Amino acid sequence: MFKAIPTLSLLALLTVGGVLAVCGQEAARPKPANVKELLARLQSATASLQDYTVNATTTFGGRSLRLKIVYKRPNLVRIDTPIGQASVQPNGDIKGRLGHGPLGKRAFKIDRNEKRLRDAEGIPFYQMDFPSMLARVQEQIKEGAAATMTADANAYRLEIHSGDTTWEYAFAPNDFSLLENSRWVKGKQAQITRYSDFQPNTGIQTDYFRF
Repeated sequence: MFKAIPTLSLLALLTVGGVLAVCGQEAARPKPANVKELLARLQSATASLQDYTVNATTTFGGRSLRLKIVYKRPNLVRIDTPIGQASVQPNGDIKGRLGHGPLGKRAFKIDRNEKRLRDAEGIPFYQMDFPSMLARVQEQIKEGAAATMTADANAYRLEIHSGDTTWEYAFAPNDFSLLENSRWVKGKQAQITRYSDFQPNTGIQTDYFRF
């Protein structure tokens, strides 16, 4: 049953932050010079993103866990951890499964409103894909959050400030894929996730999400 999933694994599912990465042939275009231009480039890159896989290492509360994140447009998200997986099913259900492959246990359905599927901000894992994250950033700015952008040879960096919380994002300068995101509360880092081996538009089949 769902109650058997360790708290650490649940938290790991919920701290990948949006989850995730973008792609596109963006390098030839003029470099963004401000927040508005950066968001426009991210939106443009996201428009060509049909699916992706990416590996992530997330750290929170002094602990780290490795994850594999898979996304398929418009709303299929699957997260694999060392002890099991959680996935949005093609019919919209949410299912979890302990273990992997033939040794994995039978999948079980999870209520979408289950609180343990949500992080401290109330964001469920199935809304932690990159398009959803980008939409949240745009909504935060629309509602008055302060946003700043910096750039160096390694990344474009976006910071969103609202109240005592700051969200930081780093994007690759060649394709605007997400390299890192973190959340800070009252100046203290609450969570950080680093991404690697981003594979966009590989033709992931819908059945991959089906348990």
